[in-house]
Amino acid sequence: MDVTALEQLALDLIPERERLEAARKRAEACRQHASAAKALTTARDYAELTATRESGADLARARLLEAIALRRLTRLEEARAKYREAEAALESLPLEKTGPLRAELLLERAIEAFVREDHLESARLNERAANVALATGHGHEGARALLNAAVSWDRVGERAETAQALARGRETLARLARTPLHTSFELFAWRQELDQGPVPATFPVAPEDATQSQKTLFALYGLEHALYARTHAEAQRLREALTTRVRDLGERQFDTEIRALETASALLFEGRRAEGLPSLCALLGALSPRAKASPASSSSPAVLPVLAGGWLRFCLLQGKWKSLQELARLACESPHPVTRAWGARSEGWLALRQGQVTEARARFAAALTLARAHHLTHLHAQLEAELSFCDGRASEAPAGLTPWEARALERVRALRPGAGTRFLRVAPGESRATLEETAALAELDREPAPGSDSPLLIDGVRLCVREKGLSSNLETKPVQKRLLFALLAAYPRNVSKEELIGLVWDEVYNPLVHDAVFHRAVSRLRRLTPTLSSEIVSEAGGLRWKGHRPFLAFIPEHQRDRQLARLSPRQIRMLTLLKYQGKLSRGEVVRALKVSERTVVRELALLMDRKLLLRAGQGPATVYYPAH
Repeated sequence: MDVTALEQLALDLIPERERLEAARKRAEACRQHASAAKALTTARDYAELTATRESGADLARARLLEAIALRRLTRLEEARAKYREAEAALESLPLEKTGPLRAELLLERAIEAFVREDHLESARLNERAANVALATGHGHEGARALLNAAVSWDRVGERAETAQALARGRETLARLARTPLHTSFELFAWRQELDQGPVPATFPVAPEDATQSQKTLFALYGLEHALYARTHAEAQRLREALTTRVRDLGERQFDTEIRALETASALLFEGRRAEGLPSLCALLGALSPRAKASPASSSSPAVLPVLAGGWLRFCLLQGKWKSLQELARLACESPHPVTRAWGARSEGWLALRQGQVTEARARFAAALTLARAHHLTHLHAQLEAELSFCDGRASEAPAGLTPWEARALERVRALRPGAGTRFLRVAPGESRATLEETAALAELDREPAPGSDSPLLIDGVRLCVREKGLSSNLETKPVQKRLLFALLAAYPRNVSKEELIGLVWDEVYNPLVHDAVFHRAVSRLRRLTPTLSSEIVSEAGGLRWKGHRPFLAFIPEHQRDRQLARLSPRQIRMLTLLKYQGKLSRGEVVRALKVSERTVVRELALLMDRKLLLRAGQGPATVYYPAH
């Protein structure tokens, strides 16, 4: 059909009986191939001719063509008025004769609602269009309406309705010869898998009958899939192929999506905050359960997992812990499996930073389960390396990482408690040695010699105590951990209570405060394993590790930065008397300690300066009370 000739056709030169048909053909051709302004002009010419005829169908079609042109010109209010006129013209006509036109009108109204971002109205109009088309035997139009309905339902987050519309459309197409519409359904189904999971292990090649736009979409979705499930090198190759294809074809339709993927992947793989990258605040808003659309690309929501992953890693390497915590929380609540995997992984980073190795291991394991279920091979390899850090195993960085990803893994390794620490080896009858973490782990994991008793293992690297196949976790018992390490560091020497209070609690010993706390901590430590109960003994006002049973301990080396100001033995005796008697006069202290009154006055003044005593009364009636 020569569209240019139809545009220039003078209707006055055509016989009257053929003039209306010629006007309709010219308006239909201009709708598909001409500008919106030209389409509006030819549609109005067609409408003027229908006014002289008594054909309601022609009048409805003319009004519909006018509405389509007005919608293309974004004159939406005028377009809605024309839609209403077209519906009024069709009211009195039988359904069996005007079914396709009614379905087309409903489809166009649905498009107009979609443009207004009223996706719920668009979905309902598409459902009505499908029912009309299918009732009148027009399966292809019905399937197209169902595909549009599925897209609209998806935009409002109604998964059940989306799946139902998609299933009805596929059932309808199964009875029809293959057309590009079949490929459109396949594309949308793949889009659903990419967005909701399970993420497919591979991505299909575009079929031979696909249109050029559909082939470009296959390339675009393939790149998104590669950003989840393949290496950076593969994603880079697919990105270059997509860019070349778009450039060679001169397509501009997918520029926004391609630009969004390029900026997001630059952040994920290279750490570059490229121009046009949504800010962290914008991403937090998009991941919020209240968000209605992505700020990055409304038609490419799958860019969000890539953005989330890139920002989470960026926050890790920049030490932005508050931002990382908020972003990880929202990522874990996301419906997208890739985003949830990144969220769980990031919560593992945060747990490691807080010294919670068990919790970090659980979060990494949850992320690894998601990665395996959704074929996220690249993420899977990195998570296995991070799990090995939690278990204290030496692990090389996976192959194929970018420098940015390798830096992130090193940062995670450094977060682990004890990472880079040297460990003191303590064993009965052997000289002490200081080893690196790897050497300490190798010796702790060594099998005992055949026939020998398995020694008690105090693993200060993984923070646990192992005895006869049983293991007690020290990670969640910081007081017992420090107390045990202090005793082993001093073995075989006795450690005074005063010294232990300083080493474990980092406080000056005060019998009014610390005796009960100290005895409770020792009791809990002895209950960890049967051997600890017999090995830790009270001696000379302190504690000692007996070392009667074979044991092997690796405890972190600690350097104390300052010396705590300690109480004198005389001051401790004064506070102990107050603990049991409640209050004391100056004379009672002199008689109990058998020292001069001047000495007692000086010592009591020092204790009041440290806010350990309170004074009441005056002169000989003065008494002293404990401040706690």
